[in-house]
Amino acid sequence: MSMREGRWDRKEYMGTELYGKTLAIIGLGRIGREVAARMQSFGMKTIGFDPLVSAEEAAEFNVRWLSVEDIWPVADYITVHVPLIPPTKGMLNDASLAKCKKGVRVLNVARGGIYDEDALVRALDSGQCGGAALDVFVEEPPTKTSLTQHPNVILTPHLGASTKEAQIRVAEEIAQQFVDASNGKSLFGALNAQALSNALEPDTRPLVNLGQALGLLAISIVGSVKADTKVQIITYGDNLKDAGKYLSAAVLSGMVKSKSSSKVNLVNAPVLAKEIGLQAVTEHIELAPSNLSNAVSVVATAGAISCKLSGTVMGTSPVLCEIDGSTFQGPAVLAGHLLLYKTQAAPAEVLASLAGAGANQILSFTSTCGRTDGSWGYLQLVSPLPNPESLNGQTTFTTQLSL
Repeated sequence: MSMREGRWDRKEYMGTELYGKTLAIIGLGRIGREVAARMQSFGMKTIGFDPLVSAEEAAEFNVRWLSVEDIWPVADYITVHVPLIPPTKGMLNDASLAKCKKGVRVLNVARGGIYDEDALVRALDSGQCGGAALDVFVEEPPTKTSLTQHPNVILTPHLGASTKEAQIRVAEEIAQQFVDASNGKSLFGALNAQALSNALEPDTRPLVNLGQALGLLAISIVGSVKADTKVQIITYGDNLKDAGKYLSAAVLSGMVKSKSSSKVNLVNAPVLAKEIGLQAVTEHIELAPSNLSNAVSVVATAGAISCKLSGTVMGTSPVLCEIDGSTFQGPAVLAGHLLLYKTQAAPAEVLASLAGAGANQILSFTSTCGRTDGSWGYLQLVSPLPNPESLNGQTTFTTQLSL
């Protein structure tokens, strides 16, 4: 504006370099990763947090994973790319801003409400926050003049998708969601933000682990995921009547893990499953199986092969209870290294054959009662067996997994 008015105010526009500064990215999904790639090109150090992304996965795109509490004191810039759900609402507030470097600069182009706007104004006034760039607000259009008129705030009117190309993509995605809804398919996105929030609660994390383990186990039985692969997720018991959405994502993440070259999590699993052609439906039954307050069943079908796995959570441990109606006599804990097999032989015969395969690796063993079509055996191991094929003479099916 000063140039248009004929002024040459160079001294008024002294800035700071991005090079060498530390950018904290809260939310390491698709957008957060794209931000990291772009800002790394400016020489920024990138750190980040996401409860669904491991430190090892973050390192693959050159982001150092830290907890939120460890991020605040070291960030020069903070940007958020998360949905507005209870765990993220007001996450940048008086307490967290006080832990930040003096003069930290913050950006929010995700959702209004992730930043406590009153706390942000107080930090701007005191100099604790050196500047803010905001595209989204608690109330839109914003009416809080203490924020909108602040000299250290840059504002844009929610322009995140304001390109011709983006509008076309949004229209296509909305149309596809209407098609999916009319065909009875679940919608994953803003409509499922609450389901994602539920999945992050400590009480439901074991259920997520159960869903992922059942999905991985199911696909190891029916074979690799194909276009004709179908899965049904059934929840039992009053406690799980609203768990279908996040458990569906958990089961799908287990099933597509071996097929996809991408890192799989609860957010992208439904999308990846759809790309592969994996079809999923959910069902809830109020009456839980006997002796259980709640349970989850996964019915997987690939061509002529199908299986039904049922499990529950005992304490905080996911446990496999049944395969195709055959009940395990003891808890088959779905954690660590495991070996699952089907056999016509007696359990003692199979265990004897393990002597050459590493019997000293066995932590626990359980099996189902024998039926005319055979029984299932389950072993939890210290480490994977080096030669599980030594069981081939005793078993009709064997799979070894690490969870």
